[in-house]
Amino acid sequence: MKKKILKELVTNTVLIYMGQGFAFTSLDICNHIRAEHPDKMVRYREITDMVKKLTLNIAQSNSFQYNATLQIVDTTVGAGLAYLYHDKDFDPEDYLARDQTTLQTI
Repeated sequence: MKKKILKELVTNTVLIYMGQGFAFTSLDICNHIRAEHPDKMVRYREITDMVKKLTLNIAQSNSFQYNATLQIVDTTVGAGLAYLYHDKDFDPEDYLARDQTTLQTI
């Protein structure tokens, strides 16, 4: 997938999550895009850094007060670490989607 299209999909999805005040990880964004656009080949490793940079930029330009907290999550290969992006008033301990399962692309 072209980087410009991928960046647009990621930007729009992050805006949706932040606009609703949702807490999310890069995998949440990846899975959302895969579910909404099953015809698009989106790889988690391609969007991780993009989500990190875009979240900071979007937060600053839209006056969202978001933090990034490193969280322990469960993956298919064991425990791992992921940044949880969340509103400043959200307690990261309340994030329940710690079972980080990747949706498969078609």
